[in-house]
Amino acid sequence: MQRLALLVTASVWLGAKGATEVVLAHYSEDLAWLQTYAGPGLSWRVYSKAEDAAQVPSGAERLPNVGREGHTYLHHVVSNYHALAEWTVFSQAGAPSHGYQGQGSGGGHLTGSVTFGDYLHRPEGADALFFFTSAVQLPSIDHCLRVDFALNDTSFASNDRCPRPEDGWTKWFHMERHQAWLEAKRHKLGELEPLAFYQTYISERREQLDSLVLNFAQGARFAVSREAIHRRPKDYYVRLLDALAQDSDPAAGYWMEFMWYDVFHPEKLQVDAGTPCELPSYAPVSQWDMVWSLTHHGEVREQLQSVDPRRLASGPQPADATDIDNIVWPFFVIMLGVGVSGVGYYVYRRNTVSSELKVPAPWPVAPASVVVARTSLVDPWTQKQRRPALLRMGSNLDVDACLSEPEASLHSALGWQRRRRG
Repeated sequence: MQRLALLVTASVWLGAKGATEVVLAHYSEDLAWLQTYAGPGLSWRVYSKAEDAAQVPSGAERLPNVGREGHTYLHHVVSNYHALAEWTVFSQAGAPSHGYQGQGSGGGHLTGSVTFGDYLHRPEGADALFFFTSAVQLPSIDHCLRVDFALNDTSFASNDRCPRPEDGWTKWFHMERHQAWLEAKRHKLGELEPLAFYQTYISERREQLDSLVLNFAQGARFAVSREAIHRRPKDYYVRLLDALAQDSDPAAGYWMEFMWYDVFHPEKLQVDAGTPCELPSYAPVSQWDMVWSLTHHGEVREQLQSVDPRRLASGPQPADATDIDNIVWPFFVIMLGVGVSGVGYYVYRRNTVSSELKVPAPWPVAPASVVVARTSLVDPWTQKQRRPALLRMGSNLDVDACLSEPEASLHSALGWQRRRRG
């Protein structure tokens, strides 16, 4: 730990700026992983928004906890506009790992076979480096995910900035509850809706936009050259910084996550040039339908085969299994034989807030792969959320959309909200 403190202190306070500088938006994350990437020509700048002074890393610059990671990035650009490194990597401070499972549940926003080290070296001729993991349709907030971001399966992983258009993206899917949550937040803080924010701060145009599709890097990790940053005047970044400074978790912080690519590419805004990646046609489905469309991939098939579709509120139930393993059927016959009727079992389990249910898979599988599906809600005392097994695949799925109606009502009544700092 002492070596880590010296690493951060030397690179921040002694001004040891290399050709590449890594800017980290820190809240309470463990920075031990930095030692893996220490090397010549690389410097680190850590900005901490930790509310507890004891959690601020040695050598880090402390900032007020406002504006999420976007405020941190913009603070760095404004403060160092005339002294930027040749190549700057912007990242949240959590250890890089595959995918994203939700706040506090793991996942460090890497996709496919991409490593954090890939961001540290400027590709020849590149002015920026974005590995596009998602797309969003505005104003609906409907999403489309890169498959090798949603699934950690090396058989089709890629380190290209865009996946293959024919099978590299999920179907478009709705995010109704997330959209409603953001809309409520926006109204409470008096913020602009996403399209108005894009017109006011990103494109700086007055024409009315009815809809917009944007590619973005989920988690807001990317690398940008000094020349690309300087395509916009300093005053442009000052305006954006002020727009994010009104709250610890403003809706504008989420809009910025969607729009960083266009911030640094005013000459090829996505509103004009289209998305950098070729995307599926916009025909959104439920999250449930999107997940089941991925069952041709090995890992998600193993994860989904044990999930009782009756517990998932959004989407149709798959057809009953007809060719189940011979060992699984006797198991259920025995259960029925001791007096547990199928109907009573279903009603009881459906109305249980926290359940463990063994179910037959919707296709032939070995008995060892029939696993336990768990669904638990917020603990009203600890306020901790335990997510369904379905969401372990590392996607940005909305937990609430995967709960049954009674569970979702209780979930809402408990007042759970996502919180993401830094």
